[in-house]
Amino acid sequence: MNLLDRIRQTRKADGPTPGRLRASASAERYQIPTAETVDKQVGLYAQLSWIQIATGITARTCAATPFQVTRNEKPIRRHPLEQLLMKPNPTQSGFEFWEATFAWRAVTGNAYWWLNTMDEASEPAEAFIIPANQIEPIPDGNMGVAGYSYDPGDGQREFLEAWEVLHFKTWNPASRYVGLSAIQAINIDGQADILGQRFTAGFYGKDNAKMGGVLAFADNIDDGPWERMQADVGEKHGGTKNKRILMLRNAGPGGVQWITTQLSQRDMQYLEQRRFTKEEIFEIFAPGLSSVLAINATEANSTAGKDTFQSMAVYPQHRAIAETIRSQLLPRYAGDDLDCAFEDVRRVDTEVELKQQEAYERSHDINEVRKKYYGDGPLPEGARTLAQGPVPPAPQAPPAGEEQIAQAGKALDRRWWKAKALKAILNDRLPDVPFEPAYLTDDEAMTIRAALKRARTAEDVAGVFKGEG
Repeated sequence: MNLLDRIRQTRKADGPTPGRLRASASAERYQIPTAETVDKQVGLYAQLSWIQIATGITARTCAATPFQVTRNEKPIRRHPLEQLLMKPNPTQSGFEFWEATFAWRAVTGNAYWWLNTMDEASEPAEAFIIPANQIEPIPDGNMGVAGYSYDPGDGQREFLEAWEVLHFKTWNPASRYVGLSAIQAINIDGQADILGQRFTAGFYGKDNAKMGGVLAFADNIDDGPWERMQADVGEKHGGTKNKRILMLRNAGPGGVQWITTQLSQRDMQYLEQRRFTKEEIFEIFAPGLSSVLAINATEANSTAGKDTFQSMAVYPQHRAIAETIRSQLLPRYAGDDLDCAFEDVRRVDTEVELKQQEAYERSHDINEVRKKYYGDGPLPEGARTLAQGPVPPAPQAPPAGEEQIAQAGKALDRRWWKAKALKAILNDRLPDVPFEPAYLTDDEAMTIRAALKRARTAEDVAGVFKGEG
C-alpha cells in the first residue's frame, strides 16, 4: 500500500473529517533526540566562549524588550498574563525567565515552560522552565502530541499532559516534534577551536612554552657520556614537565642540529582559525553582532551592525515566541480580540516613513491620516481633504495681546502633553498617549505625535518637548 492509499483509507475511516498521516506519524516517535544529544549541545555551549557571547547577548537583548497584551491594537494595562511573566515563579524574575527561554531555544532548538494550572482551559498560576535535556515530547501517532515525558533527575520519568507544557522550538527538517539546534552545524569547528585552546594552554603551562624537537649529533657518542648528556638536557631544559626533547647520536655529518618536531602556532594559523570560528558562530546565532563589538568599528558600521542584529537576530525570535504564546496560551484568558507581541525593535527609517505618510495624505482626508499613523479619533470639526479639499484661508496675524495669549496657550499644551507622556513611561506604557491640544495647530500636534511614536524613555520624551520645562 503506497502513501496515497494510506491517506485515502484514513479519510474513509474518519468519514467527513479530514484524515491525517497516521502511518507515517506514528513512526516519528522513534526520531526524538535523546537527552544525551542535548547534553552534548549544552557541553559545547559551556566550553566555547563564542557561543556564550552570541547567544547570551541575543537572549539578554530579547529578554529586555517589553512584552504586551493588547486588545484591538491597544495595550491592556496589567493584564494577568503580563503580570504572570513579570514574576513567573518564586525563584526567577521576569528577565531571568525570558533570558532562559531564549537561551534554551538558541542552544538546543527547544525551550519548555511547565504551566502550573488546573486544566487546559484555566489560567496558569505559575510558569517554570524545564531544561531541554529533561523532557521529551510523546507523539500520539496522529501528527499530534499526547504529552511529555519528564525526568526530574532521579531517573523516574513522569508523564505531563500536553496542556501543561508550552513548547517553543525551531524548525527541524528531520522532526515535527522537536527543534534543531544550530550548534550541530558548527560542532566540528567548535571542537577544533576548543582543541586549539587546549594546545595553547598546554604549550604555555605543561610544556613551559618550549617547542618539541630533536637534538641530532653527527658522531657516535659512547654510552657513559651519552647518558650524562641526556640527564643534563632533561634537568636544565625539560624538568618534570617538558619531555618533548629527544636526542639522537650517530646522525651523520652536520654537527649538532636542532630539528623541530611540532608546528608552531604561527604555522597552524591559530589566531586566524579562531577568528573564522568566531565569525561563523556570530553569523549563525547573532548576525550583525561582529560589527557592533569590533574594536576598530566606525560609527556607521556599528549602527548598521546593530540594525542587522535587531532585525535578523532579535525580531524573528520575538515573533516566534509571541506567536506560540498567542496560539497556545493566550486563549486561556477571558476576552475577545486579544493579541500579544514584543515591542518592535527594528529601527524605523524616519525619512522613508514621512514620505510614505505624505503619499498617503494626497488621497486621504485628515481623519484617515490620524487613524492610520497616530491612532487618533476624528477631529470635532469633521474631515477635510488635505491635498484636494478646500483649504481654509490663512489666519490673520492677531493683535499683540492675542498673540501672547496664543503662545502661552501653546506652551501650556506642550507642558500638559509632556506630563501625560512621562506618566505613561513611568507606568510602563508607550508615551504616544491620546491628547487633544487647545492651542497647537494640527501641523504642530502631528509633529509632536510623530516624535512620541519613536520615544522609548523619559529622556526621549524630554527631547521632544525641549525648552518647555
